[in-house]
This record gives sequence, structure tokens and C-alpha cells, in this order.
Amino acid sequence: NTHLRGCKIGKYVYIGTHCVLNHVTIGNYSCIASTAAIGGMEHSYWYPSISPVLSNECIFGRETIIGNDVWIGAHVCVKQGLTIGDGAVIGAGSVVTHDIPAYTIAYGIPAKVIKKRYESETKENLIKESKFWECEPEEAKSIIVRIENQ
Repeated sequence: NTHLRGCKIGKYVYIGTHCVLNHVTIGNYSCIASTAAIGGMEHSYWYPSISPVLSNECIFGRETIIGNDVWIGAHVCVKQGLTIGDGAVIGAGSVVTHDIPAYTIAYGIPAKVIKKRYESETKENLIKESKFWECEPEEAKSIIVRIENQ
């Protein structure tokens, strides 16, 4: 019961039920919980009609980019044409109206960055440099364990 239109999906991605994704590129190892809506149309509220049947002013098809190892919670709405950086976390029920930087946690309506995922820039840099998301699961797990034990 998930609807995908014009999407590119990386390896080992999880997409929950009842999601709607339009023109979304998703990096490896990302997780999207149930009922997320990502991309889609912006109706022409400034035009006499908001209907795409009557208005050529509706905006549709802008690519939305979800990075590698991103977690998007349940009931999240992401506006089309945005980028959610690698390793970002979007809290359940959020409405994302602006780009979200890598390795941050954002939530709310509209979603705002609340904090960085890691207190240490060293750890974040080790993760970025490792590019574990380009590896198969066993190697990726090994890399993650090494980073965590440093």
C-alpha cells in the first residue's frame, strides 16, 4: 500500500506501509516509517484555481533527495525539492519545509534542527570518511563497530 512515482531507491532501504513518494532519490540504508509523504505537488494557491485540472501553475516533479542512512519517522511530510542530508533524523509527525543538514535531528511543524546527532565532530568525521553506506552489510557493520570503539 505504498505509492512510488519517479523514485530512485538505494540499497537496503526500508519504506513502511501507506507512504507516498514522488520524484524522490533515497540513499543506501535509509529508513522511512509508515505514512510518510515525500515530494508531491504544490497547488497554485495564488492562481484563480488550485486544481491541476484547471491550472498550469501547479508545481510538480522537483526532485527530493534523502541522503544515506537517514531515518524519517511516521507521519512525516517532506515538501518537494528539498534535501535531507546523510545521517539525519526527522521526528515523527514533522513537516519539513527546508533542507535538513547531515547528521542532525529535526522535528516539529515546521521541522527545525534541534541538535546534532553527535557531540564529537571527530565521530561525525569518522563516519563521513568511512562511507560505510557504500559497503555491504557485514563490512558496514564492521566499520561501524570500529568507529564506535574509538
